[in-house]
Amino acid sequence: MKKAIAIISATVFLFAGTALTSCNSPEEKVENAAENVAEAHDDLDNANQDYVKEVDNYRTEIAQRTNENNTRIAEMRSKANERKAAAREDYNRRIDDLDRKNAEIKVKLDNYKAGSKENWENFRIEFNRDMDELGNAFSDLAKDNVQ
Repeated sequence: MKKAIAIISATVFLFAGTALTSCNSPEEKVENAAENVAEAHDDLDNANQDYVKEVDNYRTEIAQRTNENNTRIAEMRSKANERKAAAREDYNRRIDDLDRKNAEIKVKLDNYKAGSKENWENFRIEFNRDMDELGNAFSDLAKDNVQ
């Protein structure tokens, strides 16, 4: 019986000691919470900086691509004079359409206001699709030029 009481007493003291040493004081809890908030704030700042940098890099990349498109349009316009009058009119109309679409894409990107990351992802997906369509239109017109 003495052994059972000793074991129970030792177990109770063990649990009580563990409970007392594992509990943080209110000051420690506040300090830990403040550290967690500071870390979360730093993480948010870093994420925002990365997001802004990503948007700026994308804008630079697209500006370069639209400038390349402008160069291609200028080259196509100079080659239009080599065509017969009937074909030249249609060819120039198609070049004008490409020029208009290229300008619209540039304006669309310039007017984009950085919002949430999810909105940015959706915008970028749609914008890439538009850029791919424009690239395909350039390719199609170049193929027609060769024929």
